[in-house]
Amino acid sequence: MPNIPVTLQIICRRTFLCGFASGFWSMFLFRFLAGMSAAFTAPQVWAAIATLVPPDKMVKAMGVATAGLAASQALGVPIGSYLAAAHWPTPFFVIGCGAIILVILILVLIPHSPPALQNRKPAIFKRYRTLVADGRAKKAFLAYFVFQTGNFAAFSFIGPWLSDKYELSSAGIGTVMIFPGLGNTVGSFYGGTFTQKIGHWRALTVGILLSQLYTYLFP
Repeated sequence: MPNIPVTLQIICRRTFLCGFASGFWSMFLFRFLAGMSAAFTAPQVWAAIATLVPPDKMVKAMGVATAGLAASQALGVPIGSYLAAAHWPTPFFVIGCGAIILVILILVLIPHSPPALQNRKPAIFKRYRTLVADGRAKKAFLAYFVFQTGNFAAFSFIGPWLSDKYELSSAGIGTVMIFPGLGNTVGSFYGGTFTQKIGHWRALTVGILLSQLYTYLFP
């Protein structure tokens, strides 16, 4: 099994530290370290699916994982906002405790699967060279990188935007964030079916047009 429990323990410790931040730069450092640990964990989730799930059920399992991520946006952000409205460090302590529970559940429920390469280091850079040399894969990963940069940037700044433009409190921002989270959840469940019916390019075009319409209606 990919080493998810170890990275979750690191996230737990560094998330707890965020609750003890004394200023902007200490919070910036702790959030950077926690985010870096989360970046190690997320790919291991997809690797665990490929390792533990039969090929005929892999797409369904990935859909469940994606739906879980979307549900966390629909519920986790509002809950975190409500907790922060009571006392700002509380969400970090709650998330840290949740990570501990997840570590225990993973160790108990998910079978151990040792890596295929035991006695030598994997040729990581060689694999990336192969990937970069593939023109089609390079374009796909670049497009996905640009998309995710915009996606996470939007989620990072939507809170200050709602606060500055509409003077919403932390709890109010959390309530608003329920709706983008619900949209992501619905998209995770039905996006694949919708794309298969109308085609990839049409689905992409519809998504871009809807995004532009939203930007026009809510500048």
